[in-house]
Amino acid sequence: MRAAWHTIKLTSEPMAVFHPAADRSRPQYAGPAAIGRWEWLGALACALALVSINAYIYRDLFRNQTAFMNSMHGFWIALARRGGQSWFQPGWWPYWDCGMPFEFAYAPLIPGLMAGWTALTGIPHALAFQSITGVVDCLVPVTMFVMAWLLTRAPGAAFLAGLVYSLTAPSQLIVPDAEFSWNHFWDARLLYVLAEWDDTPHVAALALLPLVILFLAASFRHRRLMYYIPAVVLIALMAASSEFGPIEVAMAAFCLLFAFREDWGRNAAITAALGALAYALVAPFLTPSQLSAIGGAAASGKDAGFAIGRSPRSPSSR
Repeated sequence: MRAAWHTIKLTSEPMAVFHPAADRSRPQYAGPAAIGRWEWLGALACALALVSINAYIYRDLFRNQTAFMNSMHGFWIALARRGGQSWFQPGWWPYWDCGMPFEFAYAPLIPGLMAGWTALTGIPHALAFQSITGVVDCLVPVTMFVMAWLLTRAPGAAFLAGLVYSLTAPSQLIVPDAEFSWNHFWDARLLYVLAEWDDTPHVAALALLPLVILFLAASFRHRRLMYYIPAVVLIALMAASSEFGPIEVAMAAFCLLFAFREDWGRNAAITAALGALAYALVAPFLTPSQLSAIGGAAASGKDAGFAIGRSPRSPSSR
């Protein structure tokens, strides 16, 4: 039991990527076959603990219906209520900006889940949105834990990372909303941005990112279809959740390519192929014309560009 909780010594090839037949001559690459029963039970207990902690924090989202109309909650609720057959075929969304193709309205994953949840349970769309937000909140630390545990085989450290994510707000020490204070480290920042503002789709993509990293690492290590397929589906879901999703995947893949630099060219080709297949899956809701429109809108916007040293709250950045 004690041996299962120590941090493995990292070598020049640091990834202990899971696989039932993973290089038995090198123990640091042990897969599920080498994970003992007690480690599996310990990891399950850690995951359940993280779910329980976060379910308690976000418990009101599952039972109290509300919506903050100074955010985009109303947009997503409207898409879920009025989408109709547009989820399954090209459609026209007539309600905003003199009308637009339905797929131009917003990334489809969260509104689509809301529509499906309401259809299955009969609850109001607003409560469906909040319930999905609560589930997303609970998933992020769990997927982070699973990724860290399987890549390092250090479940104790992985659990600590998930716990710190759940209970603290390190961003408030780097880019605080108000004046700097060490006490803001304990702010319920994630609850605030999800319950009152517009971050549910972005955090949903973030919840999938650890699993994408896990399957990309396994794809680089083993080059098997059983890892390619989940990686493609997860990348597509991230793109369907938020336009930031593909950017997050690209950043993670770039880092992984250097972690697996012994075969950089082939791994880069695998990454490009998986990305192309993922885009093919999500293309009906993220069309080339939409990407062109996004680029054109960004180029014609009045917002100032990014500059190092410019405060996000300064007048020149608004």
